[in-house]
Amino acid sequence: MKKILLLALITIVSGAFAAQPAPTKATPAKTAPKKVEPPKETEREVSYADLGQYLNKRVIVRSNLGTVRSGTLTHYTQSQIDIALDGNGAQLTFARDSIKSVSVPVAAEAPTSSDSAKKN
Repeated sequence: MKKILLLALITIVSGAFAAQPAPTKATPAKTAPKKVEPPKETEREVSYADLGQYLNKRVIVRSNLGTVRSGTLTHYTQSQIDIALDGNGAQLTFARDSIKSVSVPVAAEAPTSSDSAKKN
């Protein structure tokens, strides 16, 4: 009796799965519209000796440890620099030996259209 009941249950369950339509090729999900990213800020690398020209200007410092920090150059000597970090303004000191490179942001050129620039 138990075997018949078990066999009937298995038959019903397997029949239920067999009655479902076979999975078809999935339709591609609607993708969200792509966000337009602002143009990335271009940078120009400057030598450590030239940093004195950039006091109170924004600089990007890459350390030998792989970290990247950006902020306003507040102090410059031959042995170290100080920057006020973007955002919170915290002061950070970098020894010259710990700096891999220093860059300054360069304004991106605006695209020019030759048609609109023509005068009639």
